[in-house]
Amino acid sequence: MKKSRVYVLSLLALSLMLAAGLVWKGVLAQGGLGNDPVLLRYSIRAFEIPHAVDVPKVDKPVRAVFSILNFPKNPNYIAPGLQVVARIVDLYRVAGVERREVHLVVVFHASGTPGALNNAAYSKHLGSAAIPVKGNPNIPLIKELQKDGVKMVVCGQAMHVFHYHRRDILPGIKEVYSGLTYIIHKRNEGYAYFPL
Repeated sequence: MKKSRVYVLSLLALSLMLAAGLVWKGVLAQGGLGNDPVLLRYSIRAFEIPHAVDVPKVDKPVRAVFSILNFPKNPNYIAPGLQVVARIVDLYRVAGVERREVHLVVVFHASGTPGALNNAAYSKHLGSAAIPVKGNPNIPLIKELQKDGVKMVVCGQAMHVFHYHRRDILPGIKEVYSGLTYIIHKRNEGYAYFPL
């Protein structure tokens, strides 16, 4: 009798674990309903606020464009604007908004243009005797944001001014005619604008 009870309890526990795994897999497939552990390395945790009067909803897609303008004086530090974007990704995830409903675009332009550079170009253009640079510290965060569906572009005008080449730009970042005109077009498409 005891063996059959243990067997039944074991089957029940196994069934619950499988069910929890399937639910979690479904949550991840929808974009996740929790803080992304990788993004938490760059941002602070988002909390559920169930009684908030403005919890993000999915009645229409979320659209925002971010200017990366305030670049750190020390190029060995991550651009704070990218950390803000990571926080926004997590805020929507924790609120239960599906990834496919969140359309975020990062624009590297003006003083923020170097954020789009690969390691070799970043070190070459930003390194000095006073501040040695060993690659672009923004790359890991950029890759994570791209995995989360954040699109990224770089200003062609700034690239020309700073003498950057297309081969200097990270994979997945597209060159646009200009950051300013791109932002105007996105604003006309209903994107909120955040200079960071």
